[in-house]
Amino acid sequence: MATATQYTETSPHEGSRHLDPEVLRRLYTYMLKCRTVEERIRVLYRQGRFAGNYFAAVGQEATEVGTTIDLLPEDTIAPSHRNFVTNIMKGTPLTLLFAHIYGRETSPD
Repeated sequence: MATATQYTETSPHEGSRHLDPEVLRRLYTYMLKCRTVEERIRVLYRQGRFAGNYFAAVGQEATEVGTTIDLLPEDTIAPSHRNFVTNIMKGTPLTLLFAHIYGRETSPD
């Protein structure tokens, strides 16, 4: 899974370190995937395709992706009601996430 994020040193006048291009690619890829899933679920919810509530995290992907990008398989998470991004980052299959919103027997809950 993930390894520690690699940084490159900068001059003292730049004020921060730059992320390795591979890490930036991973961050962008996960944010795009998470946004796509969130948008799809929002459309399904608006269409009345599943019951209950849905609390979208659209626009907040960077918060969850950035804080979970370096999690190890043995690390534990405690997601809240906006947990799809965190579950995606931990490797939960999308079939289980959609089973959850549709209230299927195969839901991990």
